[in-house]
Amino acid sequence: MSDFSFGDDRPQRKHHGDVLLEVESVDLEARSVSGTEVHTGEAFTISLATPQEFAKHFVSSQDHHRPFEERVASAEKRFENRPALVPGGDEVKTLKVEVGSVVSLENSRTFQTPEGEEKTAAGWPKSVVRDPAQEAVLTGTVQATHYDTKAGQRIDVTVVKEQEAQNITDFDLEGAFTGQWDDVPLTQTGVVVAIRNQRGETTTANLTTPYRKYDPEPSLEAALDAPQGSYQIFAAAVIAAKTDTRDFDDLKINERVSPQKAEIARKIYDAVAANPDNPPFEITVMPMAKTQFIPGDSLKNFMRDYHGTRNGKPSEDQKPDPAASYQGKGFVPSVVALSRDPKGPDVSPASARTVFPENKFSFKEIGQQAETPARKLREIGVEATVKVHGETFGANAGGPTPDAKPEAPVRKKSFDTAPSL
Repeated sequence: MSDFSFGDDRPQRKHHGDVLLEVESVDLEARSVSGTEVHTGEAFTISLATPQEFAKHFVSSQDHHRPFEERVASAEKRFENRPALVPGGDEVKTLKVEVGSVVSLENSRTFQTPEGEEKTAAGWPKSVVRDPAQEAVLTGTVQATHYDTKAGQRIDVTVVKEQEAQNITDFDLEGAFTGQWDDVPLTQTGVVVAIRNQRGETTTANLTTPYRKYDPEPSLEAALDAPQGSYQIFAAAVIAAKTDTRDFDDLKINERVSPQKAEIARKIYDAVAANPDNPPFEITVMPMAKTQFIPGDSLKNFMRDYHGTRNGKPSEDQKPDPAASYQGKGFVPSVVALSRDPKGPDVSPASARTVFPENKFSFKEIGQQAETPARKLREIGVEATVKVHGETFGANAGGPTPDAKPEAPVRKKSFDTAPSL
């Protein structure tokens, strides 16, 4: 067979999207940072694209027909206010990037330089963690809920690490309630418990520690000491029985829990207590935590996005921007940037400084159509149970089934959150 080429001489490049990089080193000479991607652990060395590189390797389908010099000029204007990653250039300002900090590098791509070497560069940087001693990030499946209270507005942020779902026999229950994730103290910590019976029915409940303002020593015992409501009673029954920390009658059941549900919880307790190492249900456990926004500009900005209005108050005439708002979305794969309490960073709960979706290009699609409902905790529990135990009850009980590789979302290449022209 004859060997021939299609004559495709376009530059070859890899699109990484937005890279959330935990910095391990800073190269002042190369003006780049190296580290690992927070979600995947993949190693990267990334610099900022020059106007010429941006014009050649970051061009969108809408702009490819424009003359190269015109694209360079547009990039130069776009980058006039772009902060630098490392000091020493002509930029207006430099991000505070140090070892341990986390930076979001938007629209990152790998391409070949004129010298034939591979280079990875980004279009725009954003600081997520500036001071590792005071700030941190959490990744997981997030729900942000707005409340109107007597004291004002409040945003509760719930994070579930569904990627760390395990069979209850392998899960560290005591450790999940200690009040810290990756050395970050949070408002409440605990677990989501999903139970699947022989009929293939799955129910989900969660149990967390009391709010740390009122109970500063988070523990499994503190979580079981609290009154258990309809959303907690099944999880409390499973955990109390599995850990043998108390009898079912010692649990405080909220009066709003129906007698029928309380009786089911008792049966679940008895079944797990009779055989804690091999319960008659498939029980999946995931870490869960909660925190809140610090009042101030962060809350105001969130409410503007949440309600889609300039003043942050709901309006029937304005719909929120689906790319920014969590309203009606349920749980969304996200990143939470946190700020510790400066008065007691080692013990005080951290509050959310900002929340943003893991992939803003697929975030718009969530909950936008009737056939794509908002993701709820129950669905997360079902999906986690399938991953851990298999498609049917008892299937692949020896270990988790391999995850199917998700389809890559279609990236809108022309989109860039950096200031446009």
